[in-house]
Amino acid sequence: MKNRFLNLSLILGLSTLLFSCSFFAEKPSKNAEKFLTHFYAFEFEEAKQYGSKSTGELLDGLKEFTAMLSEEDKKPRTIVMVGETIDGDTAVVTYQLEGNKEPETLKMVKEEGKWLVSCSFFAEKPSKNAEKFLTHFYAFEFEEAKQYGSKSTGELLDGLKEFTAMLSEEDKKPRTIVMVGETIDGDTAVVTYQLEGNKEPETLKMVKEEGKWLVSMSKEDLNKEEEMEENLDAFEAEMDEEVPAIDSSAEMKDY
Repeated sequence: MKNRFLNLSLILGLSTLLFSCSFFAEKPSKNAEKFLTHFYAFEFEEAKQYGSKSTGELLDGLKEFTAMLSEEDKKPRTIVMVGETIDGDTAVVTYQLEGNKEPETLKMVKEEGKWLVSCSFFAEKPSKNAEKFLTHFYAFEFEEAKQYGSKSTGELLDGLKEFTAMLSEEDKKPRTIVMVGETIDGDTAVVTYQLEGNKEPETLKMVKEEGKWLVSMSKEDLNKEEEMEENLDAFEAEMDEEVPAIDSSAEMKDY
C-alpha cells in the first residue's frame, strides 16, 4: 500500500514538472502570430523579440520608413494563421492577411529551443521568381532572365540570343502573363501561368538552389512548347481551308 502511494506521488510529481517545463512543445505559429501582429502594426521594437538577430537588424532598418506612412497605411489588419510545416529546426508558417487573396508564408528557425522568425522572413515563392523570369523571357531580355534561372537555363538562353535579330517588331510585342498557381514538392515546384493569346495554361519547372527558386528549363521543354504552337497554327490553318467561303450575293439570288 505504501509503495502504491509512493508511486502515485512520483507520477503526480513528474506530471507537474513536465507541465511546468512546457510539456506541450512551443509551436512556430504561436511566435509567428505574435511577430506578425506587431509587424503589421509597425511595432518593430516589439516584433524583434520574436525574430532572429538578423531579423532584428532588418527591422531596425525599417523604422525610418514608418514616418512616411499615412494613418490609412497604419490601420491594423486581421491575421489568420492557416498552418505550419516543421522540418527539424526550420519551419514555414502559412497565414492569411486581410485584404490579400492568396495566403502568405513566413520562415522560422529554432534557436536555443525558441522558434524565431528568420531573416528572410517572407518565404520566397516559386511563382514570384517565375513571373520575373517570364516577364524578361517574353520581352526577349534573356540576360535579365538569366538571374532567375538555373545554370543550364542560362546556357540555353545564351543560345537563343542570336535568334532575336530575326524577329519582327510584332513578334517582340509584350505579352500579358497571369500567374495561375504553383505546386511545391520539396526543392522542386511547377508553376502554372496563362500567356496572352494562348487558350491553355502553360507550366514552368522550378528548382530550389541555395534557398532560391530558379527556373529549370531544358531544350526539350523549349522544343515541346514550339511544337505545340506549330501544331495549333497548322490546325487553325486546316480548319480555315475546310470551311467554304459563302457567296452572299448568290444566296440572295436563289432566294
